[in-house]
Amino acid sequence: MGGQSVLLSTLFYIEPEVDNKTKEVVGFKAYGGGWGHGVGLSQTGAMGMAVKGYTYEEILKHYYQGIELEKKY
Repeated sequence: MGGQSVLLSTLFYIEPEVDNKTKEVVGFKAYGGGWGHGVGLSQTGAMGMAVKGYTYEEILKHYYQGIELEKKY
């Protein structure tokens, strides 16, 4: 089957494989994607936006829509 691997992202789900005749669980399939932390901000995407000249505020508002940034002293 598969080999040992590092979990690259928390974006994944596991689905049981069921034998159609016996209806018993015979294994599991894991599906996943991404390389980030799973909370919405793509590090490579943010870097790409920064290289294109977007500000940190524009980048954060792109990934976390509806937020307001404010300074705390």
